[in-house]
This record gives sequence, structure tokens and C-alpha cells, in this order.
Amino acid sequence: MLIEEFWFFIFILGIILDQLLGEPSRFHPLVGFGRWVSRLERVFNRKTNATFSAKILGVLALLLAVSPILAVWQLWSTLYSDSENSMLDGVRFVLLSGSGAQYTETALHFLYLVSCAVLLYLCIGRHSLIAHAMAIYTPLKLKQKEEARTKLSLIVSRDTSAMNEQQIVTGTIESVLENGNDGVFAPLFWFLVGGIPGVLFYRMVNTLDAMWGYKTDRYLHFGWAAARLDDVLNWIPARVSALFYALLGRTGQAIKCWHAQARFCESPNGGVVMCTGAGALDIKLGGTAVYHGQVKNKPAMGSAITPGVDDILRAINLVNMTTMLWVLTAAILWGGMLAFSI
Repeated sequence: MLIEEFWFFIFILGIILDQLLGEPSRFHPLVGFGRWVSRLERVFNRKTNATFSAKILGVLALLLAVSPILAVWQLWSTLYSDSENSMLDGVRFVLLSGSGAQYTETALHFLYLVSCAVLLYLCIGRHSLIAHAMAIYTPLKLKQKEEARTKLSLIVSRDTSAMNEQQIVTGTIESVLENGNDGVFAPLFWFLVGGIPGVLFYRMVNTLDAMWGYKTDRYLHFGWAAARLDDVLNWIPARVSALFYALLGRTGQAIKCWHAQARFCESPNGGVVMCTGAGALDIKLGGTAVYHGQVKNKPAMGSAITPGVDDILRAINLVNMTTMLWVLTAAILWGGMLAFSI
């Protein structure tokens, strides 16, 4: 398969496209997916007192949400397959017939590789994450706290309306560290493991968790499958990302924070990356936050040093450097594969 031969090219091009283009301004496929998911939720998330029934309906809705997209990808991939038993051999025969068949096949292969890179680009969000963080950092530097609260509310589920400057800074850094894994590193990991189907599946499940994974009366049981599956898919990449955070910061302290603090966090994966990231940056995260009208006291994460506004930039830099470490890891894997194939 082409993707097996050129996966590193796709990996690099996807990251470059994200850096150059950022998040699509008019229409992002995940927005369309979100609308599809909302329709499914209205149909399947019925009021029921039976916990098991609600969970089963959530599983069915999850399967219906992801299956059409994966089926379309399989159809598209099969069209450009090098297999002699391709389902669409007839279509390929028509496209590749004639005197320019060699050039046509080369063009089709190139189109396939570019489409893979575009899909990977759409599944990662480093540029968007940094842009959102900077949109909070800039008004904070100008002492425009109300504007900073508004911008923070776009990337967190906690109530930002009454936050002071310290809480805004803490919430921003926590979001950068956690979403660095969820929106950048985990998609890259699942591309390395499962190619385009792997990263598509992960990104859809992660979106479902963001929409259904709340512990409210409406979603507690219906969103159970999406939340648990997202935890499973993030387990390995979160720990690899935490290790990278530690290597790029205060390593010893970061590892200590990971082992001593992460187990007290509600999220089995978010706690790992935030505790380790806070330790790597030598700052303190956690504290009081309001979620859906309920006050939660998040456990202390990191050191005892209160973060300042400029620590937002340090968190952004940590995510950027970790991305480069993922690229280096992919390059080493690619080099190893080439060496063994000779």
C-alpha cells in the first residue's frame, strides 16, 4: 500500500499544513461530524431509568457515528489500492486506460497521498490550540480580564465568568497541556499506529467524548461508552506525551509529580499530562473551578510556585518542543524501517 511506503511524508506534510493553514475558517469536517452526532444524540438519548439501556443506546449511537466515515475512507482507499483484487478495479481500469495511463496512475497516487496528509492535518490542532492560548495571553498582558475570560470560555468547559487573573492563567495552562495531548500528540500517535483509519477513529471518538462525556444526568450513562473508549485510546499517548514533557523540562520534578499527584486527578489521562507538565514547568496548577454550576476542588498539580501570565508562553513552547520530539521519534522509526528493509 502507498501509505505504508510514504507514511513519513504524510506525517510531516500533515504537520506542515496545520502550521501554514491552521483551522479551516469556513467549514471544518469536525463541525459537520458534530452536527451528525447531535442528530444521533437526539434520536438515541431517550429518557430512561434503566442504566444498562442508556449505555446500550450510547454504544449504538457511537457505532453509527463513526461507521459511515470509516466506510467512506475504505471506499476511497480501495480506489487507489495497488491490490489486484481491488473492489473498484473497474473504475481504476477506466481511469487508467489510454496512452497516458502511466501519468494518470502517478497523478492518482499523488492525489491519494495528498488526501491522506490533508486528513491528518484536519485531525490535529496544534495551530488552533496555540492561537486560542495567545488570544487569552494578549488581553491578560493588557489587563483586559473580561476579554481573557471570554476567550478562555471557548476552550474550557468550566465557568469563566467570575475568574480572577490567576484562575484564568491556570485554566489556560491546564488546557494547553491537556489539549496538547488530546488534539496534537494522540492523533500523531494513532496515525503512526493505525494510519489514516487509526487517526480518524481516534479523532471521532475524542469528539464524541467532548460532546457526550459529561457526568450530568443527561449524559452520565448515554456518554459512558464514548468516555471510556476515549480513556482507552488516550492511555498510551498520554503517558508518552507526559514522558516527553518531563524530558523537555525539569525532568526529576516532573516524574515525581506524575507518580505522586496524577492518581488523585479525576481524569486518568489528563491528570498524567497536567501533573507532569506542571512539574516540568515548575509551576502549580489545580485549585477551585466551577463546572456546570458545581464547585470542584481540583487537586494540586506540579510544584508550589504560582504561575504568572508569561508561563502561558512557556506552556505553549513546551507543546511546540514536544511536537518536535514526536517528529524526531517518527523519523527514527522511519529510519529503522528503511534500514531493516534493505
